[in-house]
Parts: sequence; C-alpha cells; structure tokens
Amino acid sequence: MKSENTWYEIENIEDVDSPALLIYSDRVKHNIDLAISMIGNASRLRPHVKTHKAKEPTLLMMKAGITKFKCATIAEAEMLGMCNAADVLLAYQPLGPKLNRFIALIKKYPDLVDLFYAHIGGMDMFARALITADNILNNSDYKKFRQERYASFDGGKGKEFEAGNLTLQDLRSFAIENGEPAIISGRQEYLENVINRFI
Repeated sequence: MKSENTWYEIENIEDVDSPALLIYSDRVKHNIDLAISMIGNASRLRPHVKTHKAKEPTLLMMKAGITKFKCATIAEAEMLGMCNAADVLLAYQPLGPKLNRFIALIKKYPDLVDLFYAHIGGMDMFARALITADNILNNSDYKKFRQERYASFDGGKGKEFEAGNLTLQDLRSFAIENGEPAIISGRQEYLENVINRFI
C-alpha cells in the first residue's frame, strides 16, 4: 500500500508511453469534493477548463454535480460540447476565423446556453457601437470640429512636423522664438454631449 508521500509513483511504469499525460483520478476527485465542500454548493462553481483542457477531468466534475464551466478558446469550448456541458461561458470575444468556428460550434451544440447569449449579446453591442459611431460621423458637426481643432497641422510648422520634416529640437527652437501658444479649450464636455445624443 502506498503512503501519503508516494501516491504519485506509477506501479506499471514500463507500460506507460512517453511523453504521456497522467491523471490521478483519486486526487482529482478529492480536489473536486474539497472545492465543493469549501463553497457549499456545486451550483455556485464555474471552474475554468484551461487548467486541464481535457474531457476526463471535466467528466469527473460533471459527475460530482458541477454543471457550469468557463473556457478561453474555441477548442476548449468544443471539448466541453463533446462532454455535453450545458452551461459554458467563453471568456474572450471570438474574432476573425474564430468567429466562424464559434458559429459552427453553436449550431453543433445548441444547448451551450451561456456561450450563446454572452457572445451574441457582445456582437450586438459591437454592432450598436458601430451604428452610433456612423451616426456621429455623418449627422453631427464632429468632423468640422476635428478639422478646426487640428487646423495647425494643415500648414506652416505643423504641416512640416506631420510630414516628418521637423525634429523636436526644431520645435523647441520655434517655441522659444515665438512664445507660448494661445490656449484653446478642447470642449470635452461639448463632445461628450454630442456622443450622448446618439447613444
């Protein structure tokens, strides 16, 4: 019988290929039971599967009554789908090619409740933000304000600097010769109100 200090030793080491992922199921079960006992109820737990990325530990957690999971990648979400996990939260917004994989995942595993709502809601918010930005650009005087605000870059030293024809030393010399520029309000409160009108 193994002691507490030798639990990790493998009895049939000659039969294990290398490299290999070893899961000590008794230890995993103990840790799962310990986590549940500390929190009081399995329904309050949402473990992150990035720590193991494997079906076996996930199935052990589900057997212990854990039904909610969190993941960081589409691959991890796919693994949870294969385990028939009912409640999955994807921690990052899928972009580019990952968005297509995400949509395919939803179609394949339509019962992944939180995965669906969290990211469809996120995409809706992005869409609303783009519509709002388009309205601000096309239906307010923001563009006119921006052009007036940075008009100093349309000619003189500002234009030369923007084109890369002046150094910071050149600008320092210019400032010493011409003194402090006139202070013009950035009109931050006005611009905030412009944005608020379109939200």
